[in-house]
Parts: sequence; structure tokens; C-alpha cells
Amino acid sequence: MLADTDALLCAVSGGADSVCLLHLLLRLSGELGFRLEAAHFHHGIRGAEADRDRDFVSDLCRDWAVPLHHGRGDAPAFARQRGMSLEAAARELRYAFLRERAETLDRCRIATAHQAEDNAETLLLHLCRGTGLRGLCGIPPVRDGIIRPLLPVTREEILDYLDVHGLPHVEDSTNALDDGARNLLRHRVLPVLRELNPSFPRAALAAANLLREDEEYLCRLGEACLEDAPPGEVRFSASRLASLPAPVASRALRLGAERLGLRLEQRHVEALAELASAGGGLARLDLPGGLQASREFDLLRLRRIRSDPEPYDLPLTYGSWSTIPATGQEVYWGPFTDGANVHEKFQIFRFKNANICGSIHVRSRKPGDTLRIFGRIGEKTLKKWMIEEKIPALDRAVWPVFADDLGIVAVPGLGIAERAAASGPEADGMIILSERNKSCRK
Repeated sequence: MLADTDALLCAVSGGADSVCLLHLLLRLSGELGFRLEAAHFHHGIRGAEADRDRDFVSDLCRDWAVPLHHGRGDAPAFARQRGMSLEAAARELRYAFLRERAETLDRCRIATAHQAEDNAETLLLHLCRGTGLRGLCGIPPVRDGIIRPLLPVTREEILDYLDVHGLPHVEDSTNALDDGARNLLRHRVLPVLRELNPSFPRAALAAANLLREDEEYLCRLGEACLEDAPPGEVRFSASRLASLPAPVASRALRLGAERLGLRLEQRHVEALAELASAGGGLARLDLPGGLQASREFDLLRLRRIRSDPEPYDLPLTYGSWSTIPATGQEVYWGPFTDGANVHEKFQIFRFKNANICGSIHVRSRKPGDTLRIFGRIGEKTLKKWMIEEKIPALDRAVWPVFADDLGIVAVPGLGIAERAAASGPEADGMIILSERNKSCRK
């Protein structure tokens, strides 16, 4: 929990669990060598009682000489704006505050006071909602810079600890109500389960730890299916994905979407798996959160939907390098050099300068563009050539097209126009094009 950590920011509500955690961490800070600070967030609910909690935490941290960070939000207003429950809104605001404060401290992690009963309640809540294996893993001990040292500890042990050390705490009166799913589980379900097994919270934690090992193994298998892709995009081989066992394929898809900031529901995972296994040519699927999936032959890709890019037309200067802003690629037009030292993946087009009409410019594709490619039969529209060569549909709008005053001279991935092509001593001109976002300049 403390790997690569110099500081801990302890979330303190003033309740028994967080007071216990703060006291334990204060005792351990000297021995384990980390700096301890505390954070308290006022959610803008519970009125005077919340103000009491704030004042209690302030006094406690002052007495214990622990630096304290205060935060405040309006959870009811945030819940209305986002269309979410009050509990979810409060949690999102609280964690955003904790992360913002932790970023101001060097090599800092956040410590929260979740304990064994919290984990059991979370597991049961997920089970009630029809979760998969991930939901049955409960609360992770370490994730995303957050540690939870009290997970193996029961509420009864925490209260005993406070009693032994004479530590005060405050109670949230809403915890006594049966007005939410978690409180119903806490007051009505967990007591019954404890009758069946007095150590049920610990048994639930042990089960969650075993399930987490299985989940992590399946996720590693799924992650191995993700292919190299540009930033902001995730790619799979559709045929490979379709051949995987469903538990591995589903995790590959979930992990891919999470790289782009989206948590997929099961119905979305099933729709993506169907898209991958459908075969054929081109297909598309819109997902929540501005994400789009497309299958282009054997390529299945996920990426953020972008608005139609602006057309571009960039004049090139003979003998000079230029950068194509829309793609980040660098391009050279100039005299042919037989020993041009460029990366093998950079594309080189050779031609006879006398076959070029005017100057060359690089532009985006236009409606009605046609091309007769050297060494291939027939003239076709550029769109048809691109489809045949399996150039992804979402790339075609910004795909570089080299043209002169007569029309297209060359297109990356397709070839050079028949009228411009030359080889041997006749080839006195050349175009060099880099990979995306990679320089090929000497």
C-alpha cells in the first residue's frame, strides 16, 4: 500500500471508522516514514449536523497536529444536474476533492476507512443488481492511488479500538434510517447472515479476494488482445476476438473501452462481440459517452466520435519539408536521392518531374476524385480504391492526397498515378511521407 509513497491523505468524516484510521496512521507514520495529512468534505447536506462534523474533525486534527484540508460541495444540486442518486453524487464530489488535494502533495496516496462490513455490503449490493465477477470482488484494497487499510477489520473491532484508546467520534444520524439499499442491508440482511456465520464479513472478504485473483487473471488474458493503436483509439483483430472464450473477449472489450473512459454495460459488450463475429465488410455501432465502434474487415476499433474534420489543402515547396497538421505526418517533395536514408515504413513515391503539372500540394479527399494507379488496371473513384484497400472509413476524411494542377499524383497506401510514375534514371523527383506523428527528417 505504501510503495512509492511519501505521503498519505486520510479521508476523515468524523465517524468511528475514519477516526480509528487517522489514529492508526498517526501512530504508524513515524515508524513507516510517511507524511500524514487529513481531508474532510462537507457535502452540503444534513444541515447543522454536517457543520458539527466539520468542526469536530477540525478540532481533532488540531489536537493531533495533523494538517487538515477542507472541501465543500452541493451534492443535491450536483445530483439534479447529473440525474444521479444523492449518494452517488456525494461520492463523486468527495473523491474529486480528495484527488485534487492529493495532487498538491508529492508522491501521495489517499487512505479511506472502508472496513469489512462495507465490503460485504458492497458485494451484496452488486449481487442484487446482477453483477459479474468484477462486482463480486468487492472493494479493492488498492486501486487508482487509493488504499483501504481497514478492509480486514470489523466494525466491532473498530469500536473496541476507540474504547481502549478513549477516542471520540461523531455519528451520522442518517445511518440509522432504512431509507437506502445499503442501510437496509446493514440493518436487516447482515444480522441474518451473521446468525448463519458470525464471521460473515470476513468470509465475504476472503471470497472477494479469491474472486479478485480470478478476475485479474482473466483481465490479463483480455488485455493481451489489445493491439497497438494511435492515442485515443483501441484496436482489435475482429477474427481473433470472435475466437476467444466469452469471459476473455468480454474483458478485452471492457478494458479497451475503459482506456477511452467508458464503463460498458453488459448489453454493450454483447453488441460489440456480435459486431466482431459478424464478418463481412464495414459496420458501425454507436456507444454511450461519445464512443463509436467500427468494424472494417478484420479491424475492430473503438474511438471517440469526432466531428467531420475540416478539409485541408497544403502547398508544398520543392526541396523542403512540411508538416500535415491534420495527421501530424511530415512530407518532403524534392529531387530524387538514390540513397535516401528513411525508415522502411516511410512511403516514397518516385516520379518524373516533367510529368508534374505545376506544383504539388497535399490535401484531403474530394468528392468525385478518381485515380488510375500505376501497375493496376482501370480508373476508379478514390473512395472505391480506399474501400478495396481496406483504409478505415474514419481515416479517409483526413487521408493525404498528393495532387498537382491536373489532379491526383499519389495516394499513400494506394500508389502513384500512372501518368506520373517513373523509375531508373527518369525518376528525378520524389515524395517522402512519414508515419503518423513520426519524423522522417534527417
